[in-house]
Amino acid sequence: MSQRLLLHTRELGRAVQVIHELVEPFHFLWDRTPAHADIRVTGVVLEKLKLFGVYHGAPVLVQSGVLQSHYIVVPLQGDVVGTINSAQIRAVPGEALLYPAGTRLHAHWSEHCVALVLAIAREALITAARRYLPADASSPALMPKLDLSTGAGRSFANLLGCLCAENDSARGGNPAPGVKAGLQDLLLTTLVCMNAHLWQPQLDQASTRRRRTGVARAVEHIERNTHRAVGIAELSRVACLSPRSLQMGFAECFEVGPMTYSRRVRLSRAREELTTADPRNVQISDLVAHWGFPSVSAFTRHYRQNFGELPSQTLREARRSLRRNAANSLPQASG
Repeated sequence: MSQRLLLHTRELGRAVQVIHELVEPFHFLWDRTPAHADIRVTGVVLEKLKLFGVYHGAPVLVQSGVLQSHYIVVPLQGDVVGTINSAQIRAVPGEALLYPAGTRLHAHWSEHCVALVLAIAREALITAARRYLPADASSPALMPKLDLSTGAGRSFANLLGCLCAENDSARGGNPAPGVKAGLQDLLLTTLVCMNAHLWQPQLDQASTRRRRTGVARAVEHIERNTHRAVGIAELSRVACLSPRSLQMGFAECFEVGPMTYSRRVRLSRAREELTTADPRNVQISDLVAHWGFPSVSAFTRHYRQNFGELPSQTLREARRSLRRNAANSLPQASG
């Protein structure tokens, strides 16, 4: 890693001072007093993160107070043994230790260990995670140990290398506008993807809230358009949900899909008209067109499935009720 040399000293006190100025306070303790200390720190400070290469030349214990940023320690040579959330974890090349903001760093570097140290602003990671987490979610959970040898972890390691190479290119006088900013965003997004499985409960809760909000919008739209069959594409647009999410939301709320729900609403309105209107002025064929059914046969079939009788039977019963009411309203003959 070829970066700007920020520190080269044999004095531990000088190293503490410089690193404090670059990031935040850290304490260094030699595991044993070295005959020839050789502390080197190279690095680059970017908008959303700070990336350092660190070499101590001897075994050393590094400690901190409560961290203000997230720190990822990536050993390139040797190993780092850290304590994270009371658990002791060892990282070798191809792995990394992750210290979340709000915790304390405690790490033992082996002799001749060379490592990258990535400091990520808390706000930068939260912003990157917003595409996965709801706005009211807490700071994302993070794994204490990262595997950088496969999958998203390998991509993360490759992006670190690209960021170092791009920094060297910029120092050589050929900076590519926006490339470093894009690499930072991609690096943060990759870190989010590596940890996204830890947020599943929050994701599930957020998805449920989104679906139920969308279902409420769809139901309101159905109620305003009972004169026609509203299609799934239209309801999805109104609900701001994909058709699949809309189907899932209706199943959660009503145990039926949106098309079935819409049809049941229109059938209920038709039945209400059959039972409350003057049956002498009601024709079933008129109801079919008014409530958005394609044919009398389709209306009759769905009506019977929902109410256990034909619409003509409902209408006959309404006529009988009308005659009974009319008979009951006649004056009774006196004896």
